[in-house]
Amino acid sequence: MSDVEEILGFVGRMTIQTEEDLAFQRKSDPEDQWVKFLEGKLQAFKLVQGFLEDVKRRRTHLH
Repeated sequence: MSDVEEILGFVGRMTIQTEEDLAFQRKSDPEDQWVKFLEGKLQAFKLVQGFLEDVKRRRTHLH
């Protein structure tokens, strides 16, 4: 497994955990500022995941 694949796996797991945390928070207290934080965190993970997938794709095309 390459470093990029390992990081993608980690980011994928963190994305799922954040989605679960966000769903729980929206149910329990949707007005809490924590919701905004979790939304930002989720967006950041998705951006990193997209970037890493691009890096992996470029490395695949180079070989």
